[in-house]
Amino acid sequence: MMALNSKFFKNIMGIAAISAFTILILNPSVADARERKARDTNRTASWSGKSEVSTTQRVARDRGSVSRDTTWQNSRGTGSSNYDRNYDRDARTMNSSRITINSQGRTATTNSIGSRTETGYNKTSTRTGYNGETSTRVSDFTKNENGYSKDSVYTGQNGKTVTSSKDITKTDTGYDVNRNVTSSTGKSLTTDGSVVKTDSGYNRTGTNTTGSGNSGSYYKNTIKTDDGRTVNSGVTNQDGKTMTKDMVATHKDGVWTRNTDRTGPKGNTLSNTIGGTYSRTTNP
Repeated sequence: MMALNSKFFKNIMGIAAISAFTILILNPSVADARERKARDTNRTASWSGKSEVSTTQRVARDRGSVSRDTTWQNSRGTGSSNYDRNYDRDARTMNSSRITINSQGRTATTNSIGSRTETGYNKTSTRTGYNGETSTRVSDFTKNENGYSKDSVYTGQNGKTVTSSKDITKTDTGYDVNRNVTSSTGKSLTTDGSVVKTDSGYNRTGTNTTGSGNSGSYYKNTIKTDDGRTVNSGVTNQDGKTMTKDMVATHKDGVWTRNTDRTGPKGNTLSNTIGGTYSRTTNP
């Protein structure tokens, strides 16, 4: 039997998270709604756990544009992020930029440009990291009667590529997910899963299979409550060894908490609790 592979677990959890991702295509009715809701929103939050962190964010929306300025402070210092996105309804194009400065004063930038097509959209994003190296992602999204498909090519800072294709198919109870990822080194990972909606949330299950034939499974059950949510998730690798994560999050009257229990293959449990305060004001 193969030894427990932590990277395999990370791949499973990563693909499980990606499978939950949903995409919204901006159309004239959505753009109009955003224009009617043009406003400024100020958010503040703080939390404590392993370290003390505070953050302040200002969000402005107006006529198809969104800007978001965020600053944060922790034990390492102060950082900031500026995000701008603009949608041209007539040209059916979108462009966005993000500039992040970390607590060491180093800068990372991401620039994206996209255009809407008759059946979906295409998008190209370029990121320059803190080390000055550049990576790109080119994506093509297509809607169909039963869901959508998305193909993308990622080129890393080292020039190596990762290609992926994802198909989402609607079902009576939710949707099915099929995803294939292949790297330029020949490694591959295939995901087959499903998401089932429930009265109080949704349940996600699936399997991941590598190009060498190793397979594992994952699950994630989310229950929404009046003041938060409960999430129970886990992964099982090709040797039948399991890792689980149980999380309970609450937010009410400006106070939030998150309790997490992680249990490893040997039955050892690590618990963690973080919490803090939040506030939000909106200028109509």
